[in-house]
Amino acid sequence: MENNEYDTLFLPYLNVTGAIFGPIADSLPSCYSFTYAVYEYELARFMTFESSWGNFFLAFLFNQMGNALNFQTKFERIQDERDRQNFAGVWQEYGDLVYLIITFQPIEEASFENVESMVMQWMQAHEWMDEDEVTDTHRAVVKTGVSTLGRFVHSVGETFGAGVALAKGAFEAKIAAKRQRNEEELRAREQMESLMMVDGETPVVKQTVSNDQYGQFINGVFTGIVEVFPYESNQVRCKSNFTQGYDAGVRLAGYSSSLDFGDITFQNNFITDVSYLLKLPFGISHSCYWGFSTVLINADPMEDGVMTQEEDLEELIMINNDIFTNLFFNAGYIYQDVTSISELNTAANGVTSALDFTNLGIYTGDILIRFVWRRRFTRNFEYS
Repeated sequence: MENNEYDTLFLPYLNVTGAIFGPIADSLPSCYSFTYAVYEYELARFMTFESSWGNFFLAFLFNQMGNALNFQTKFERIQDERDRQNFAGVWQEYGDLVYLIITFQPIEEASFENVESMVMQWMQAHEWMDEDEVTDTHRAVVKTGVSTLGRFVHSVGETFGAGVALAKGAFEAKIAAKRQRNEEELRAREQMESLMMVDGETPVVKQTVSNDQYGQFINGVFTGIVEVFPYESNQVRCKSNFTQGYDAGVRLAGYSSSLDFGDITFQNNFITDVSYLLKLPFGISHSCYWGFSTVLINADPMEDGVMTQEEDLEELIMINNDIFTNLFFNAGYIYQDVTSISELNTAANGVTSALDFTNLGIYTGDILIRFVWRRRFTRNFEYS
């Protein structure tokens, strides 16, 4: 745009939506799978702590104390690597540091009742305060201090675990209440419909078209328009991207009445549909624009300065202009579409809501595309 080659923001728009279409949208399901795998692993590890946050916090505390010398060594290595400007080595040492922090095993009998005995066992195992010059009084003071800190950390962990359990229970209760409310509304709606039945037949009421039927019709129009093009064409990609995004949007709208984040299948489907919806802006903008711009805009046969025999044939057969020519050569297709629409209306007995909106859209889309597109004229015919 700085060189005045383009006067719209369409290409920058494609750049932004294309970035979302590719790495961002595709990364959502992958990141979810990775996160869930980590969650499963850590959940299994948490069970080795007897599912106690107090035991977990206590083991974490003593792991950090036991790794004090390792931490000092790591920080010295980080400084050495930084002085050598080996930044890859710096980050590797940071990675090792994180591994030391998060990797620890449960301490035997790590419960609030026997923290003091556990502290003594731990100090002996790590050879703390074993020097001859250390007095018994010094050992007792250190043991008391560490025991007090351990009890405090264990208490904090138990309090944190209680808070987590309370929040989880409240969230699950809220989801359960919403699910129950939705089920009650569905039963009430079904009961109302059953009360409106007269002699086993649905009463005649004013017919309306639902939003879902509008979506079916629009999706059908896309299908009807693109079915005349090759499978690998941009036109077909346009329809496929629209259908994928439309179906994802319909499912997401349905989720609003049945959210169940505790279900793994629901989580996976929800994340996948969000990624499909993020792909929609670029998916339809790019493929639809480049696909249909080549259909709706007819090139000048003399643009390259040469009139080929096929182009000369098209000019000879042309009836006034492209639209009249298309209508003439596509009259059979249009007649068949109109007949099919009439049959759909007959099958629905004039009831609008009973119409097959998907096929109605397909036939309508096929009619629309016949105004602006026809098979290219050729001098060579192939018979199968």
